[in-house]
Amino acid sequence: METTPQTVRETLAKLRELPPIPVERRLAALGAFWQKVPLAPPPETGAFPWAQVRRGIAALAASAPHCSEPVELGKPGVLALILAGNTPLLAWPTLHYCVLLGIPVFIKQSRDETVWTRHFVETLTEIDAEVAALLHLDLFPGMVDERMLSLLTIADATIAYGSDETLEALWPHLYWKPFLPFGHATSIGFWCDGSSQYREGGEGFARDVLMYDQQGCLSPQTIFVDWGNHGAISAGQLLAGELAKVVDDLKVPPVTDLAIAREVREVADIARFTPTDYVIQDSHLRWTVIYGTQPKILSHGTGHGIVRIVPTYHRFMRHLPFILGSLQGKVSSVGVAGDMSQELGMALEAVGVSRICRAGEMQTPPLDWKNGGVDLRAWLVESLAS
Repeated sequence: METTPQTVRETLAKLRELPPIPVERRLAALGAFWQKVPLAPPPETGAFPWAQVRRGIAALAASAPHCSEPVELGKPGVLALILAGNTPLLAWPTLHYCVLLGIPVFIKQSRDETVWTRHFVETLTEIDAEVAALLHLDLFPGMVDERMLSLLTIADATIAYGSDETLEALWPHLYWKPFLPFGHATSIGFWCDGSSQYREGGEGFARDVLMYDQQGCLSPQTIFVDWGNHGAISAGQLLAGELAKVVDDLKVPPVTDLAIAREVREVADIARFTPTDYVIQDSHLRWTVIYGTQPKILSHGTGHGIVRIVPTYHRFMRHLPFILGSLQGKVSSVGVAGDMSQELGMALEAVGVSRICRAGEMQTPPLDWKNGGVDLRAWLVESLAS
C-alpha cells in the first residue's frame, strides 16, 4: 500500500493507542532477540555482507545485558525515526531502547538500506509479535513533503540521520519539540609509539577501514602515526599488507561502478604526483593507502577504502584543533593502536571526541555509545515520558 499523508496520520494514531506491554515481557523479548540475532543472517544481506555486519551485531549483543535497565514511562509518546542508508545497524540501538522503554516508533527507512532494520523487526516479530508491534516500518522518499510533514508534526519526538542539508531542511518543522539530529561526521586513528603492538594495530585498522565501504561516521579516513616520517612509511606499507589479507575475510567486493572507480583512481593519481606521498592500491580498487612524510590538515574523507597515513610532529597535541580544521566537534570515534598517552587522551576529549577505542573496534560500538555525546536512553526518557 502506498504511503500517503493520511496513512501516516492513521499509523501514528494506532501507535499512540497501543496498549502498554508489561516490562517483564519486553525484557524477555529483548533477551531472546539478542541471543538469536547474532546467529541468524537474513536471506538477503543487501549492500552489506554478513561477514561484516555480524561483527557489529555481536558487539551490540555483548553490551545488551548492561543496557537493559527498564524505566516505567507511563504511556510514552511516539518517536519518529528517520534513517540514512550508509550503514546497516544505524537503527538498532534506538530500537533496542524503545522496546525496553515501551516507546512506539514510526521508522522511515532509507531506500538505500532496508534489509537490516527490517531484519530487527522481523526477528523480534518471530519472538513476540505484540512487542514488535511497537515498531512500524515505512518507506517513502526523504524530501520534506506532506507525508514527512505529517510524520514530523504529529510524532512527539524525532531522531534523524542524514546529510547536514537534510537535517537543516527538517529543523524548521521541529524546533519546538525534542529533535536529535545526526549529520556528517568522521573518525580517525592514532598509531602510537611504534611498539610491538604495531602489527596488531595494522590488522585492526584494516578491519575498521574496510567495513561498510568506509561509509558512516565511524569509518577512519586518516590515521596519525607518532613514530616520525619513517614510521609513517613503515605504517603505510604494513597497513597495505594487512588490508590485502583482511579484504577477502570481510567479503569486500571489487569496485565495478565506473564513476566510483574513476574517483578512486583520481585520488590515487593526485597523491602519486605529490612529491612527499606514496600510494599502494588494490588492483580491484577495494582499498588504497596513501602515506607520506609531511603532516597534513585533516580533510573530509573520500570513502571507498581510501585511507591516509599522516606523521605527527612536535607539539602535535597543542595544535590538534587546527589540524582537525572544520571537522572539530565532528569526530565521532578515535581508534588507538599501542599505548595512548594521557596527553593525547586529554587533547581528544577537549575537541569533543565521543568515543575512544582500540583499533579494530571502531565500526562495532556498544549499545550505550554516546553518539555526539548524547546518552540515547536518557534522551528518550526525558523526551517521551508521559
